[in-house]
Amino acid sequence: MLLVPALHRETIPTFRDSGRDDCASVSCWGLCEHHGLLLRAPALSVLEPANLALEPGSCPVASSSPAATAATTTASSPAQPAVSPTCAPPCLAGACFPFLGGAGAVHATQTFQRGGVTTGHQFYFLSSNTLPQSLCNYSNNFNSAGTSGPQQHWLPATYNITTATIVAMMREMPTMYALDPSAPSSSPSSTPQSPSLPATPISSSSSMSAPDNEAPDFNSVIIVGAGNFGAGTALALAQRGVQVTLLDTAAFPSPRAASHDINKIVRDDYPDLLYMRMMAKAMPMWRSSELYRSFYHETGMLRADPSNFAQESIAAYEKLNIDNECEMLSVDEVRQRWNGLFATTNFDGLDKILYNPNVGFAEADKALAAVVQAGIDLGVDYVVGEMDTLAFGLEGQCTGVILKSGDTMLADKVLMATGARTEPLLAQSAPKNKKLHSGDRVLATGAVSFYAKLHGEKKAKFAPIPVLKNCLKQVKGEGMSILADGTIKFNCDMCFTNYQDFPATGERMSLPPSDPQYNTWTGSDFVDFFKQRAQTTYKGLYGDEIKDVEIESYRICWDASTPTHDFLITSHPHCEGLYVATGGSFHGWKFLPVIGDYIANMMQGTLDEDYTARWAWDKEGGDGHSANPTYQVVGDLQDWIA
Repeated sequence: MLLVPALHRETIPTFRDSGRDDCASVSCWGLCEHHGLLLRAPALSVLEPANLALEPGSCPVASSSPAATAATTTASSPAQPAVSPTCAPPCLAGACFPFLGGAGAVHATQTFQRGGVTTGHQFYFLSSNTLPQSLCNYSNNFNSAGTSGPQQHWLPATYNITTATIVAMMREMPTMYALDPSAPSSSPSSTPQSPSLPATPISSSSSMSAPDNEAPDFNSVIIVGAGNFGAGTALALAQRGVQVTLLDTAAFPSPRAASHDINKIVRDDYPDLLYMRMMAKAMPMWRSSELYRSFYHETGMLRADPSNFAQESIAAYEKLNIDNECEMLSVDEVRQRWNGLFATTNFDGLDKILYNPNVGFAEADKALAAVVQAGIDLGVDYVVGEMDTLAFGLEGQCTGVILKSGDTMLADKVLMATGARTEPLLAQSAPKNKKLHSGDRVLATGAVSFYAKLHGEKKAKFAPIPVLKNCLKQVKGEGMSILADGTIKFNCDMCFTNYQDFPATGERMSLPPSDPQYNTWTGSDFVDFFKQRAQTTYKGLYGDEIKDVEIESYRICWDASTPTHDFLITSHPHCEGLYVATGGSFHGWKFLPVIGDYIANMMQGTLDEDYTARWAWDKEGGDGHSANPTYQVVGDLQDWIA
């Protein structure tokens, strides 16, 4: 990943040469003459025109380099075409670029720390009015030695070029530069360890083994979003040798992420064979992997569901030859077991309840943090920042992301694992390009969670309780098993939109709110409608057992829902270099141990055809199925808070 500061995209002085009026609003990219590296984030302290170009001897390869011979070049005398001498990597300053140091070059001095020693380094920046036309046309006019041909062309006066485009073109000419992986990083963009991390890493690379996959054909990727899709993919790609930058709006685990939660259900009972196959791989990792096992609790799970979910799930186990101990219990037996905690639960209208003893829940925020840490241990660069738009090259390809700070991050590929923010981010990246937008493929939806605390005898009585999902319309919710500190969390089985005017397009769009009271834990003060709905679920799940236990806090979890609740994991068909992994639809978290490999395979073009087809950008006509036949939209947030 290359990070180009916003300063590089500011207008620099217009340089005139023999009556030519070259473009002034240009971008630059920099080279460190001392190390010969494209720097990730030189925070310039000085930026000034260098009409005298480079001083003799500035290139460490040879003082006879074109950079040196161009020392007498002025703004009124263009640099002469020349053939450079062979310039062995890693030196790139001047010798490989006869046009570097001509009219329009910019010079700056940067002071930064390298190995604890403060040093001054010279940087030379290339203005677009000195780029060869061949470079801008993606024509590699450089031989294997990194030297240019004898012909040099000037840009048209009206030609504008972005930083992302320049570096993208550099990437397509590997003989022109090579990042030295052995050189210690001195980049100011390297993010210090998050203050939320424990002093001792949760996991280390020694505990992680690389999967048996072919090496990717790309070197770097920016993953936007450090939820379970993004974090899992960062780890998977790092294991495959890719340079990964993981970008999120907050130190990890991000409190706004749908996957950042007290706990989440982990189950493998799916009528849908595609997702059951995935969980057949994930469950052994939850139980046995050093990375995941300490966060997983196999408490068992009850499902009170009037549909055919139980029968179809058991049939799916048999079809895939997966061992299971599922059984259908009578309502009377459920009321008598587990210390009689379900004696007054609302099971009205049901005769049987599915009990699966081989599933449970996981501590979500801790597991997510462990995966992010494992990725960092393998070299993932975690960056705190907020994406504003995608960065595009001359032909519309995605070359990186532009942050709200104005900085630009560049990489070979970009993966948007942005959950409920996916559609607004795509739309504001290119408001008039409808093909880039996700349209009705994903919808930002919210769901309500809440928790209470149990103490003393009540806490002890709840100790053996399994997870309970009650799908009856008069209950519609989930009760998680109790944690060691007495916390017991609940979910309301419903979701809702948040339609507002979206300035970038002038259209109505469902948007995740920026106000923390609508996306983080809030305390006991909350929207009246949700408090009433939570009480209905609360009492329906445990009846008289919790009549004197107050709800302590509420939270709205925002996720991206798709029409069929299938994931949307695909390359973008209208933007080369851009990939999307979203559409968790309130059932994606449990796949954390394996989802990264599926997404990485998609990016490499090796994902199995059935998954590729199901998760496609434009998949074929639906068959009426729903991958997660709960969490249906019941209204809009604005209706309840207006």
